[in-house]
Amino acid sequence: MNEIDLYSAYQLPSTVGHHNNKIKKPKKGKHKWFILLIIIIFVAIVFFVANAFANFLSFSSTSVFGNNKVAVKGFNIYAVSLNTFEDKESATTLASEVKLKGGAGYVVNGVNFSVLASIYASSSDAQNVLEKVLPTYPNAGIEVIKINRCELQALSSDDENEQVQNALNIFKTTYQSLYDIGISLDTSQITSAQAKVKITDLLNSASAIASAFGDIATATSNAKYKLTQAKVDQVVDLLNDLTESALISTRLSSLIKYNQISCLMLQNELALLIG
Repeated sequence: MNEIDLYSAYQLPSTVGHHNNKIKKPKKGKHKWFILLIIIIFVAIVFFVANAFANFLSFSSTSVFGNNKVAVKGFNIYAVSLNTFEDKESATTLASEVKLKGGAGYVVNGVNFSVLASIYASSSDAQNVLEKVLPTYPNAGIEVIKINRCELQALSSDDENEQVQNALNIFKTTYQSLYDIGISLDTSQITSAQAKVKITDLLNSASAIASAFGDIATATSNAKYKLTQAKVDQVVDLLNDLTESALISTRLSSLIKYNQISCLMLQNELALLIG
């Protein structure tokens, strides 16, 4: 069922049945007390609702607001895994080869060791890449990786909560920015020099977010804020290392893909820490 069909289920019919019989009008004198009673009841209901709403606002501004959360949703990413090994040494060897070819070469340590070429927000993008690498890597496949939800207790200031939201979003937004830079670089829409400028701009933006959140985390006694600050700072460190490596590396595309994955894995690490 498409969206139009779904919402049409809630629409009223366009026509209604008509009756030939005329409805007799009630006599005003007979029902004047009944109408007056209805008006009194209506006024009482309006007064009650208005009073209850005012009390609710007063209550929410004190106790309810403090129980609110600032959160980012979980989501799935689709990774192209080139091969899986039981030992880390074999995975590391393949990862090094993949990096030389422009892939991420990111090793995921689970039950076994998977070597990822890159990650994608959509399964169709991952499928397109899989079809390209299968002739070279017959054991390749798509792995669905869950990036978990993160949340922190809301603060009393909307401005502070906006900074908290930015901090929790830094993992995904950095990934998305690096993804866009990587795609533009791989398709020759930008040069390596231009990509390096964009990475530096991204570092500056992330540093500003981390600094603003750091002030908030320092001022609060909430331990989860301190843990979050550590992970946000790791994003900045990651981008700083990428910026420095980009100046001398001949495999910038590979570095960008590797750091895309690293950013999102930091969100999962944070989710485990703060629950």
